[in-house]
Amino acid sequence: MPGNLPATLTTLGAPAFVGRVQPEFAVKAWARLDFAPRRDDEAGLVVRANEGNHYALAVRARPSGGGRVARLVRRLKEKTVVVSERKLPDGMLTLEIAATRAAYKFYVTVGNGRAARAPADFDWFELTTNR
Repeated sequence: MPGNLPATLTTLGAPAFVGRVQPEFAVKAWARLDFAPRRDDEAGLVVRANEGNHYALAVRARPSGGGRVARLVRRLKEKTVVVSERKLPDGMLTLEIAATRAAYKFYVTVGNGRAARAPADFDWFELTTNR
């Protein structure tokens, strides 16, 4: 890369990336991770057609410092837009991308995988199938 610039999803190069072809329209991809990013560190899931067209659901350091955020970024026709950004607590989380023939949906779930001692009050619950 010219000037030793790091490779990214929007450039040709060799970033740390493991890819898998989406075998059909209706799929779910998820990853459980514990990640404490520093400065420009980023880890997550991507639905990628090419350098100019993809969605990235990633965990990164808060731009203002202190803590981390989940960020959904859309890149279409080589124009990048931050669709959503939410502050995250420390600890384990799950990233998920659910695909149908019509759309992609993106989720971040925070939790430690253990039973809670306090009651939980849910605003909503959704159950979908990929059929």
